Amino acid sequence: MAIKEALIRNGFYEAEKESKEYFYIKNSYDDNFGYISVYSEDFFTVLIKGTFKNFILKVKNSGALDKNAYMKIAEAVTSFEREIDEHLEIKVFFEDNKLYLLDFKVLPKSKYLFDRRKNTSFTPLTNVEYSLFHDSLIKGKTLYLNGFFNNIFPETLSPFSASLFKTFEEVLNPFFAENDIKTLSPSIKHIFNKPYINLDAINLAYFTLKSNEHFFLLNFAPHLYLKLKKVKFKDVNLDILREKSIEEFFKDIDENINKLTYETLLENLFIIAANMFAVFAVFFFKFTNHFLQIYNKVENLDVALKLIYLTKNNSLLKKELGLYPFFDFNIQKIKVLPFEYDVEKIEVLIKNILPKSKYILGKNKIIKNTKEIHNLLEIRDKLIIKANEAFDKIKSIINEKINELCSENKLRENLDIRFLEINSLNDLINDNYFANYIFNYTFKKWQYERFSLQITPTEIFEEDIQETQKIISNFFEKNRDKQEFKPLIFFEKERKGNLTHINSLEKVEKGGFCYSKGVSLPMLKNINDYDCVIVESAPLFSYLIEYATIFDKTVITGLKNVPLILKGKKLHLKDGILRVLDE
Repeated sequence: MAIKEALIRNGFYEAEKESKEYFYIKNSYDDNFGYISVYSEDFFTVLIKGTFKNFILKVKNSGALDKNAYMKIAEAVTSFEREIDEHLEIKVFFEDNKLYLLDFKVLPKSKYLFDRRKNTSFTPLTNVEYSLFHDSLIKGKTLYLNGFFNNIFPETLSPFSASLFKTFEEVLNPFFAENDIKTLSPSIKHIFNKPYINLDAINLAYFTLKSNEHFFLLNFAPHLYLKLKKVKFKDVNLDILREKSIEEFFKDIDENINKLTYETLLENLFIIAANMFAVFAVFFFKFTNHFLQIYNKVENLDVALKLIYLTKNNSLLKKELGLYPFFDFNIQKIKVLPFEYDVEKIEVLIKNILPKSKYILGKNKIIKNTKEIHNLLEIRDKLIIKANEAFDKIKSIINEKINELCSENKLRENLDIRFLEINSLNDLINDNYFANYIFNYTFKKWQYERFSLQITPTEIFEEDIQETQKIISNFFEKNRDKQEFKPLIFFEKERKGNLTHINSLEKVEKGGFCYSKGVSLPMLKNINDYDCVIVESAPLFSYLIEYATIFDKTVITGLKNVPLILKGKKLHLKDGILRVLDE
């Protein structure tokens, strides 16, 4: 009864008769709550929530409803949602400018997914939303890359996490400035709540360090790496770095985790993030040089990876841990179970894997650099553990503040924190919001849902952000009927099977191909039963590559958004070519 009363309270009228002109309203579209679906046997229309300008997206026929009817529907549904958070299908008819309620049923709420992108028959966002993230003060040809964060964040950050993410926009600068490396602004940027790194800033750093971006692209933008006319990996000149010890960086991280309070949250969070980036930068530059020393001897990525990971004794893959799959406020820490496997002796593996001439000439150098990489990978492990510790502390602080606001009746209980922003929370604390916060809360929820649906380019210029949907539509048009792809492949074996999208921690199928934008350590068990994993990027230091090397799992990368087109299709991998098979 509470739901029916709320519907009537918010713009529906109780029907006293039946009508043959009935239709249905669902306060979602394809389980996405940024929209309203209005439909019958004769028509299907999608409405955008929270705006009344160009909010009607006709998908199939126009039906018997006019703009005024759609306006009434949008007003009633959004008003209801501000009061009650339920997923409904509502049976109604429209007469005398009124919505009459015939019946309704409660639908299951959709489960949280790490990646909810879909190619739609309509433009997912409003014109205003496409313009929100373009900054006319930034050079138009500034190029941003999305792949750097694939194993750290979900595809789309929640409004609360995105509001914290803004704090990190210059997070690369402290490390670069300390080492006299020129940089560009912003270091990182979120576009439709999706995290991007400034690729121009990265390229400038490599130029300063007497290197090039080829190894970086191999790790974080393999689709761009595959476009290189001639690959020439170059060592990073580490002599340029005024490096303080890794231990000092970790000390600063620990100190600022301990100092974290709500009042100092943004300040301490920036220092933590800046130090974590510094640790990662030193790690990655050193990893680059040591890996290239091995690669130059064996001249094969798969062989180099086997020498590193098959001989590595200490690994998080062998430990039971509690970790976040990705860092966002709507994601819970999960229990990660250990893998069991044997470790090989490096001297024996080198002898078995290399031709005799390379074994004699390169053995000592390979052993030395392999052991150096093993030490570096322990830094990687420590960094991910510290990131989890910091996130634990941040969530604890925020949850404590939320409980305090609820006890003071400043905040409605059971609201989902991820749909607030840090500024909104501050306004509530300072009594600047009063009852109006619920309007902002629900609008941010609806907008986040739409951002989650929007597919974005893997790399994009600042000046093209407003043209995102046009770029994506052209990409899908170009690739929709393509039958063959030449990706970057690790540990290739002939494979056949359907492609399943892994976008949660639930196992879907066994065998065949699976696709995920990124695969973090806690997600490895989910891909264990598949023959082949397709990801948008596969850094050589990642847990995915470590796992794939140990268990001889085929990994495909460098396809950008192509797997979103291939979902559900039968694929065949052979001789370096991924083919789409006829049904």
